[in-house]
Amino acid sequence: MSISTIRLIGLSEEKDMNRRTGVDELHIGWQMECAEQVQKAPDGQSVRAPVVTWWLGGVREQFVPTLQFVRTESQSRSLARLFGHADEQTWTVDVDTLKRDIEEQLFTSVVGQVSAVA
Repeated sequence: MSISTIRLIGLSEEKDMNRRTGVDELHIGWQMECAEQVQKAPDGQSVRAPVVTWWLGGVREQFVPTLQFVRTESQSRSLARLFGHADEQTWTVDVDTLKRDIEEQLFTSVVGQVSAVA
């Protein structure tokens, strides 16, 4: 079984998220750490989700986001139709949604921490 493991969020984006959310030591890891990371695209392709870890108030937090997918258009699709081949769908991870979901989780943990202290 082949699993796609492309790093979708770069280190500079990770540092920006860390700064914006106010958590400590944010890390978006793509190494295989748990079964929850292996998720399926609509075409059945296995894709590895990241493990997101951070520290807040001296406590290590972690979660694995649920990946969302978008259909992508490729130049080869039009050629396939031209030559009468089946139209294959190509799916990729919706990176914008992934980034938003990670930041929402981080902000939720920060708000929860502030509420617990108040």
